Amino acid sequence: MHGVRLSSCDYNFSVKNMNDLLTVRGHHLFCLLEAICDIELKTRLFTSHVTLNKIAKRIRNTPDIPVRIVAGPDDICLPCEWWDADKGYCIKNLDAQPKLRNIRMQMDRDAISNLRMKEDAILPAAELFQEIKSRITKKIITESICSLCPDVVVCCELYDEKIEAVIESLCETLEK
Repeated sequence: MHGVRLSSCDYNFSVKNMNDLLTVRGHHLFCLLEAICDIELKTRLFTSHVTLNKIAKRIRNTPDIPVRIVAGPDDICLPCEWWDADKGYCIKNLDAQPKLRNIRMQMDRDAISNLRMKEDAILPAAELFQEIKSRITKKIITESICSLCPDVVVCCELYDEKIEAVIESLCETLEK
């Protein structure tokens, strides 16, 4: 089977099996850090999220898995019990706070922009998290990406430690 050649921004990456492609919305990249890394945290905001953990496990087990970055619903949202396909959004918090719907989309766009990528950029997970480490600081998350998110303070707790642990974990898996 021939690989599908995909390109976006500086990235050219061949995806041999489209079933291996993960789609992750921009702001979920930061939610995933906690679920991918193995460090002990005082608060666990995202580790109980079932569909997020499935994606995190796939990334942990296969660091070279291709990841497409999008603004909008992804492989975490669509199978989630809180996703309402008829409404086209998450009903957990967004029914009560409708303006959060637009905020989440803007967070996705801001994450993609701060990574200096284009929507639909595809690259291996380990490389993607290296890019996050090199381009995104806690200050960028709190001021430019997730500033309006009610979870920003908890999410950014130990950001530097989380991104380091993710990189280390993915590198160790790749070396095996």
